[in-house]
Amino acid sequence: GLGGASANGILIKGSNYIEALAKCDVLVFDKTGTLTKGNFKVAEIKAVPDEQGSEKTLLEKAVIAELFSNHPIALSLKNELKSIDNELYNKLTKVTDSSGYEEITGHGIKAQVNGEIIYVGSKKLMDKFGISYKTVETLGTVVYVACGNKSQQATCLGYIAISDEMKSDAKAAIDGLKKIGIDN
Repeated sequence: GLGGASANGILIKGSNYIEALAKCDVLVFDKTGTLTKGNFKVAEIKAVPDEQGSEKTLLEKAVIAELFSNHPIALSLKNELKSIDNELYNKLTKVTDSSGYEEITGHGIKAQVNGEIIYVGSKKLMDKFGISYKTVETLGTVVYVACGNKSQQATCLGYIAISDEMKSDAKAAIDGLKKIGIDN
């Protein structure tokens, strides 16, 4: 088993791990980069009706907040704005002051720009700052965008759904595991 795996580019530390795998009936995958390509793209932009603007405005605010981040989600937001309005994107990238930028691990970004506070992140970020939002159930990662200032509680402006593309062989791999009795 070790030799066969090695010939296929799979390194296994010892035969005891092969024996443990033989006893498994459930596998859990970290999908990003395993079952998916790791190329995040904006799948949907939805502004809250009666709030500050359009889907493009929502994306612009998200990009302003994410300007100093290299996180894959931030990169997908930047690429989306670049494809929609490259001139606006270039204008935004001229900002060099990152003093109002705060990355909150596992939650998202809080950025202070021109007297406005922009929050971009998960439900956890909205909850942390007491921002009211409507929970969204959709495929992919949901990124909420909210704005406010020091004297006004932030308002959720909408959300952006980010998705990842499945690898071409992911479905066949999962189907193969199911055929041999592995649940996922």
